[in-house]
Amino acid sequence: MTEQTTVTNTQANQSKPAQTPPYPTAAALPTQQAPKNIRFDFNEGCRVHLPLLEETEGTWRIELTDLDTGNILFAQAGLSQALVRSSKRWYVRFGITVWQDHTAEDGKVTSTQVFSHAYDSKDKQVLIIFPVGTLGDTLAWVPYATRFAEVRQARVTCAMSELLIPLFQNAYPHINFVTHDDVRTNKLTEQAYATYYLGLFFDDAACDWQPSDFRLVGIA
Repeated sequence: MTEQTTVTNTQANQSKPAQTPPYPTAAALPTQQAPKNIRFDFNEGCRVHLPLLEETEGTWRIELTDLDTGNILFAQAGLSQALVRSSKRWYVRFGITVWQDHTAEDGKVTSTQVFSHAYDSKDKQVLIIFPVGTLGDTLAWVPYATRFAEVRQARVTCAMSELLIPLFQNAYPHINFVTHDDVRTNKLTEQAYATYYLGLFFDDAACDWQPSDFRLVGIA
């Protein structure tokens, strides 16, 4: 899988106000805490926030991998501060490794691994968001969400239309069903370890939101 990961210099870039999107969006900063004030999560892809290092503290080096294929998806050094995020928003079992590099006067670089994490959603809060305004699509996709909860042993919350929730609540008591408004009101995105969006993404030519063009595969 080819990964075009985005690295944002958080000192130089400021987010611009945007219109309310059709899906609840991820929290501004990754939700999971790590050593050295690093933050990470898997909401809207793999995201890693590297806090500012003083010049005397060296620089960050980061590597993202696909744990199932062994491929290195992204690697970059020389970062003083950054928000790294994968372009792919769908399920990938990511691995994250971060080093702190120090360069001596003679040019020799000493690296210290400060953080490593392998995706594991067991007992974690996972948010799966369905579109509103559709019936057949949601009926087809809900069993996949519940299967994810069972296989990954995750604490799954499914966000969907309020009209559809009564159809599923009794059949899947181990799943928390909420509306999109519930997600925003209760700030569920700020608690999630991972978030996945189910839908038909017509303009997703790069397949960032879905593994394949939905027009070439079955809906279920």
